[in-house]
Amino acid sequence: MRKYLERDRTEKDPKKRRKEFYQILLWSGIGIASIVSYVPKGTSITEIILAIGIFVIILYFFIRALKYFKIL
Repeated sequence: MRKYLERDRTEKDPKKRRKEFYQILLWSGIGIASIVSYVPKGTSITEIILAIGIFVIILYFFIRALKYFKIL
């Protein structure tokens, strides 16, 4: 993530920066729409936030394990 942020800071062309910004917005909107469409009815907001948080934690530990075993 850090290398992408560094690349963005050093980018001089405003058209390219604007294009990347719109891509981020588009993919974020698609992700949010996907989450909303797959959530079953009757699920509370706290359950959704908790599930997303647990998912991120599991991904974090999975990536750390892959780096520890030098697979990634």
